[in-house]
Amino acid sequence: MLRLRSAHRPARRRHRRVANRVHGRAERRRWQLRLDLHRLAGPTGPDAAFNVALLELGTRICRSSRPSCERCPLRVDCATGLARTFEHRELRESLSEAAA
Repeated sequence: MLRLRSAHRPARRRHRRVANRVHGRAERRRWQLRLDLHRLAGPTGPDAAFNVALLELGTRICRSSRPSCERCPLRVDCATGLARTFEHRELRESLSEAAA
């Protein structure tokens, strides 16, 4: 059985929220979450620094109620960030056309 050290275990809701938004799914299965986090972390996999950075991202930018996708460093690779950026761009264009 594979066991990860507690400092490296993706057990928090913030980890799940960020991974699900980046990959564009609402995944609850732990094995899929781990695979998504390994993809997000890169070839070395998640380590303690990655976990801390992901917690900070989930706390300050990728909040559950109102994410700040425009400030997120992952927005170009994030399914949710790309969708929200596209929606904001369309809204700005429609408002500028209505004002003209």
